Amino acid sequence: HLSLIGLLLSILLNSCSSRELKQGVSAETAFPPTFSAIRDRILMPRCGSCHELVASRNLLLESYIVPGKPEASELFEQVQSGEMPQYGEKLMDEEIAAIRSWIEKGAPND
Repeated sequence: HLSLIGLLLSILLNSCSSRELKQGVSAETAFPPTFSAIRDRILMPRCGSCHELVASRNLLLESYIVPGKPEASELFEQVQSGEMPQYGEKLMDEEIAAIRSWIEKGAPND
């Protein structure tokens, strides 16, 4: 039951995000550069099926981020190159830009 709920939630979040962007909402509005927005709108629905992500930032995620330096952050490099996610659709440009912006701003944990 939980995996079905997760799948439905993922579809809903992804369709809402795409619809918002198509209606002229800016990427920063659709994906604010905050940890909770990145986690809830991008990482959980797009990466959560393979990578277990918890509600608060954990040491595993922090080991893939260099605050203030997206190009030095493995998380950013993998999504920008298309290496991740390995399954399903690649991240949209707006999602990648939101991750970049969040990391550039020091990857704050809100």
